[in-house]
Amino acid sequence: MNLGADDPATPGLEKNEMANNTSNGIVVGGGSNLSGSGAHKIHHNGSMGISVSGATFSLSGQSQTDRLEIYQNGHLGVALASGSGGLGRFAVIRQNNQSPPITPSPFCHGVPGGVCVTVGASLIMNETEVSQNIGHGVVATGNGAVSVSTLVVTLNTGSGLFLERGSGASFQVLNFTPTAAPTNISGNFGDSVTCDSSAWIAGNLTGIAKPVKCQELK
Repeated sequence: MNLGADDPATPGLEKNEMANNTSNGIVVGGGSNLSGSGAHKIHHNGSMGISVSGATFSLSGQSQTDRLEIYQNGHLGVALASGSGGLGRFAVIRQNNQSPPITPSPFCHGVPGGVCVTVGASLIMNETEVSQNIGHGVVATGNGAVSVSTLVVTLNTGSGLFLERGSGASFQVLNFTPTAAPTNISGNFGDSVTCDSSAWIAGNLTGIAKPVKCQELK
């Protein structure tokens, strides 16, 4: 599926907007691929904004005025299981979990957050913002892996990053866009990074405010 144009086969996907569905905004599975770049808005869906399972996706905005915005969904903003994905420039995941469903989503073992990576999935985040979510900013569980070049995670009510069950996050500085702001994980109500004993972080941790409660791989 290409998120760049109206899709009559997908109810609600009109004028680059997916909103007000009783369950998830967009569901991708079965080896499919979701891609798009532009001023898309995915919001006010009853459960997750985007749910990807056994599939791939690559999404970004185009500029500060033409951003990809995933916001005010009932549960997770983006959920990725047993697949791979990328969130690129000018993507903003904010204010999700505003009204969580009575029965938590099986994603992330019911742990709330803006973004969840689980069941061995991998997610690349480059020049992405995750902010003001109720719960953690980014959650990785079940051997999920997050790779970060530039990431802003702030003002979430839990930790900035919450890693558990063999999951990890690697940080690196890539000059895809020399004007990109540096990584900034700070100002969350919990720790900047929280891990259980099986999780890890690695790489260039510049821009991650203390406390960081996680084992660091060298």
